[in-house]
Amino acid sequence: MLGTATVAAGKKEAIVSIAQVGTAETKVYVSATEAGKLESDRLEVTVAAEAKTAKVAASDVVAVNNVGKADTLTVTAAAGTIVKVYDLETAGKVLATATVAAGKTEAIVSIAQLGAAETKVYVSATEAGKLESDRLEVTVAAEAKTAKVAASDVVAVNNVGKADTLTVTAAAGTIVKVYDLETAGKVLATATVAAGKTEAVVSIAQVGTGETKVYVSATEAGKQESDRLEVTVAAEAKTAKVAASDVVAVNNAGSADTFTVKAAVGTIVKVYDLETAGKVLGTATVAAGKTEAVVSIAQVGTAETKVYVSATETGKLESDRLEVTLAAEGKTDKVATGNITVANNVGKADTITVPAAVGAVVKVYDAATAGKLLGSAAVATGKTEGIVSISQLGVDATKVYVSVTETGKQESEREEVAVAAEAVTIAPAESAITIVNNAGKADTITVTDVVAGDIVKIFRTGTTTVIGSAIIAAGKLEATISIAQLGVDASSVDVTITSKDKRESTKTTKSYDAEA
Repeated sequence: MLGTATVAAGKKEAIVSIAQVGTAETKVYVSATEAGKLESDRLEVTVAAEAKTAKVAASDVVAVNNVGKADTLTVTAAAGTIVKVYDLETAGKVLATATVAAGKTEAIVSIAQLGAAETKVYVSATEAGKLESDRLEVTVAAEAKTAKVAASDVVAVNNVGKADTLTVTAAAGTIVKVYDLETAGKVLATATVAAGKTEAVVSIAQVGTGETKVYVSATEAGKQESDRLEVTVAAEAKTAKVAASDVVAVNNAGSADTFTVKAAVGTIVKVYDLETAGKVLGTATVAAGKTEAVVSIAQVGTAETKVYVSATETGKLESDRLEVTLAAEGKTDKVATGNITVANNVGKADTITVPAAVGAVVKVYDAATAGKLLGSAAVATGKTEGIVSISQLGVDATKVYVSVTETGKQESEREEVAVAAEAVTIAPAESAITIVNNAGKADTITVTDVVAGDIVKIFRTGTTTVIGSAIIAAGKLEATISIAQLGVDASSVDVTITSKDKRESTKTTKSYDAEA
């Protein structure tokens, strides 16, 4: 007996429940036993096979083979339907399963990874109260591959002194990689196109100075990496050689030599002692807002020489060197004697006046070569001559040697200059002297032919003893000197005159009579 049940009071039927008759169509036999009666004969009853869920339609399945995340199969079905994905058409392994939620019309089956290549899976559905359907063969396309980057979408810049860059136009989220080889090899650098952007800038410390090749790939979101594009990266740009017309070289004397070079802002100018390798003598950079750099070198040398000039523009390699001939230091022209004024003064410093340019230094020596520097002076701003003051050259005639050194030039050769002796006052004529030898009162000596400022001195004859003197007053042409007593007897005195800026004259002897 498979099962039994009794019609309850007030009911007209009994429901016999059997754990499982079987899935296929089968026959069973039913009897009834009423109260107070024997069991009836059995009735043959055919039990239909269990209901089977209809096979899933291919149009109700969407398969997506993702890259870098789970693959999915979305299946349209009734709520409560269980969807299974197998690796084989029969038996095999369940790869994943999902159930259509209440109020939904599809189930999404998520599978970690089916594989990058095209493959086949098998999908079944089991509706509530029904058997699992037959499996539907579903072809899952290979993972999508990002299209190869177009050469026109790549800009490669081989910088100098900073990272090289490859700018690649691509969709937001795309990962750009740069390799050293077409296949396998090493990833030199990578960058991702940011949200809202249309390009990625891949920065590489240095690809190299020469022309080289790199290989660029792109990986869009949900796709495989593209094939690599060969990109030729041009050699680092080299600064053009400096033009000779853009260089002004000045070989200064007594100050730094200079090389003024026209170039773009930021350009570094270097001056070398050799055409290749060698030593950097000096360097300078063209400042913002300027069009030239001035390289200052303490001293290249006095004679004509050669130096070599290079330029390095921003982001470029250093240029080849330009040979520049630096002329010998300029020498100041020798000053002409006729242009020199010498004053051999008496009682104050002597002066030598030399016409020269502003800033020129005038020097006076005691010898034609070497010797001693007696004095020097510079021509002041707004002036046209230098005046050298020397405490004393001497009273007698002599020679001095004068040189001039103009700004940025070497000292001239020395010019010999004759220095006249200090001027001597003309001795008074005897006839210009009148002596009165008074008795009982002061004697007088009158000297004529003199001018204001002259100093007249009276000496006892043959001695250096001054017995009287006078200074000629303004507007006067004679001096009368009063002497207490010359003596009662006839005798003589010596008289000198000293004019302004002149030495004292020689003595003139004048005799006088005895007192009357």
